[in-house]
Amino acid sequence: MASIRTFEFTTYGYCTQEDARSVACPKCKAEADQKCVGLRGQREQCHQERHWARQRQANERPLQRRRGTTREEAIVVDCPYCGVVAGKLCVGRRGERKRAHRQRHEARIERLG
Repeated sequence: MASIRTFEFTTYGYCTQEDARSVACPKCKAEADQKCVGLRGQREQCHQERHWARQRQANERPLQRRRGTTREEAIVVDCPYCGVVAGKLCVGRRGERKRAHRQRHEARIERLG
């Protein structure tokens, strides 16, 4: 079962224990994929320094371009959901929507290839 990440590597720098164990621990010198070692033997929790090392490693990776589109990018295609032509905002039950329909974003992504 995959672990659930509660926070991304952003301001806080938190990661799961599994993520932290993907790097060697600089404090106790535990190898990657091994538990940290404390005074009483193996620790269930990783040392904070190991989390920091994982955060540094994540920050060194190049950023990937997101796969989504903005509203301005999405309105260049017709909306398959509400039928509005390109260049116009999507229409909902109460008039113009602030956001484009999800199907319109998907159509824009498909158009890009």
